[in-house]
Amino acid sequence: MRLSINSMHLENFKGIKDRTINLNGNTKIEGQNGSGKTTLADAYFWVFDNTNYEGKSNPAIFPLDVEECTPSVEINMLIDDKPVSICKKQTRKVTESSDGTRKIALTNSYFVNSVPLAERDMQKKLADMGFDFEKFSTLTNPNAFLAEKKDVQRKVLFSMASSHTDYEIASMMDGVSEATKMLETYSTDEVKAMMNASLKKIAENYGKNGELLNAKIEGLELSKVDIDFAEIELNKNLLNEKLEKCQKAMQVGKKIEADINELREQNMKLQFEVSGLTNELEAEYKAEVERKSANKKAAQEKAVVLDNDIRRLSNEVTLYEEMSVKREMEHKTLEKRLAEAKALVMDASKTVCPVCNRPYEQSKIDEIKTEFEKEKAKHISEAEGWIKENESITAIKGAELAEIKRKLKQATTDREELETALNELIIAVKGGTEAGRTILGKLNKAKTELGAVNNVIEKKQESMPDMTALKAEEVNLNGQIRDCDIELSKASLNAEIDGKIEALREQQVQFEQSKADNEKVLYQLDLIQKKKNEMLTEEINKHFKIVRFSFFEYLKNGNYSECCKVFVGDRELGAALNNAMQIRAKIDICNGLQNFYNEHYPVWIDNSEALDTNNQALIEADTQVMRLCVTDDKELTIKEV
Repeated sequence: MRLSINSMHLENFKGIKDRTINLNGNTKIEGQNGSGKTTLADAYFWVFDNTNYEGKSNPAIFPLDVEECTPSVEINMLIDDKPVSICKKQTRKVTESSDGTRKIALTNSYFVNSVPLAERDMQKKLADMGFDFEKFSTLTNPNAFLAEKKDVQRKVLFSMASSHTDYEIASMMDGVSEATKMLETYSTDEVKAMMNASLKKIAENYGKNGELLNAKIEGLELSKVDIDFAEIELNKNLLNEKLEKCQKAMQVGKKIEADINELREQNMKLQFEVSGLTNELEAEYKAEVERKSANKKAAQEKAVVLDNDIRRLSNEVTLYEEMSVKREMEHKTLEKRLAEAKALVMDASKTVCPVCNRPYEQSKIDEIKTEFEKEKAKHISEAEGWIKENESITAIKGAELAEIKRKLKQATTDREELETALNELIIAVKGGTEAGRTILGKLNKAKTELGAVNNVIEKKQESMPDMTALKAEEVNLNGQIRDCDIELSKASLNAEIDGKIEALREQQVQFEQSKADNEKVLYQLDLIQKKKNEMLTEEINKHFKIVRFSFFEYLKNGNYSECCKVFVGDRELGAALNNAMQIRAKIDICNGLQNFYNEHYPVWIDNSEALDTNNQALIEADTQVMRLCVTDDKELTIKEV
């Protein structure tokens, strides 16, 4: 399958609003940074793989600060010389929940040759034409393959070589017979897993270098003893005599302890009786306190009410007196207004025309005087009315104030009488009532009996031996006797210990042999894998013209390690190579993979300004190459190469 692009049409895609780009054949796309070069590559990968040139899934394609638009990319191409058009559009729906959270839903739609298709149907239609979506990124984007993990790269590259099983390669080699025999039945990974599991089990049971077995043997050797059994037997007899005396003393103590326990039962009964009588006396006292407290509480509650009334009435007296002062001041102000109204005299200038300065006619003057007198009488009447109203309110409020003062005086008198009553209440006394005195007599008798029992207990305790010390001595003597028995039993164990040591030494020999056998097979597997890598390396590198892959290397400690590195000459692909050679190497990787799979897609190369004329001529690619070059051109420029 061979795919090549004829043109691309972008609408509302990132920074491009509406533009058609013709890309027939190998093309150089030039422009300043931000002019849209990478946007074209992003559009290409977005249509087929829903990624951008950097491999990021679901990239942001909407123009900045624009929501109400539909980005779309249409690619007109040839697939094996057959014209095919594919168009992808994306719509965005923004919803806002009740808590203000915004949710964005993106929907992609596809059109193949103007026919709308679901993504699955679009992929099936292109797959029927030979398009391989699984290999697409690896074959069209040089950076995609190099970004894969090394084991993925090795898997892809190893598929380019002839299939040789590890058993077939081992059969061609000398010195790997043990590993070859196992590869008849198992894979290399299975053999490695079995060998490593066996070594791990050996290390867990015996130690990495047999130190666990050695420790066991040393421990058994140390456990063998040389003992004077006659001396131990004599010591044991002495300990038994001491134990017998100790146990007799403990029997005497137990008899005294039984007597004390009986007395303690009497003590407990008397304590319960004392406790019960104490509680009964306390209940009687509490009832008396509650009776007296109830009377006191009622008086206190009444006192609170009277205190609140006194505060409220005092506040009302203060308020009324302040209002009386205010009304007196208002009265003086109103009398002043009345005097001013009565003293008003008409202004003579009002009888003269303000225009010609001539006196009005007498009829006009009389009219003016009448209006003035009328207005004056009105002011006098209003002032007199206000004065009467103020005097009336003052009389009413004065009567109210007198009533409030009367109530305040009565409340104050009542409060003083109540305070005298509170001071005269009598505090309750325990045993002050007839029932209380009866209970108190019984309580004193019980306490006397309890004291007598306690005296007997104290005398018994004085004659009591130290049972704790005797018990400790018994335990200690039993322990010493047990130690003697253990020491005496050790002699019979020496022969058994020697047998165990011999068995452990046999296990040690087996461990060393098993460890050597497993490590030998692992070493042989490394040799087989190295041979396989050498054969595969040579065969795989035939597919490439510039680059060379290395699949194994030797570490500083001399061990062999698998890898996947790319070289151009003797330099590894990376900072050691100039930009032009790196670009040529990346194109060579894509070209080699495309030729092997016989699937040819356009190859997009960024930062291609590093390719001078000579390096451009050296590019070998059996496919369409899109080179993105940074120049000083403000506008995007498309050139066929």
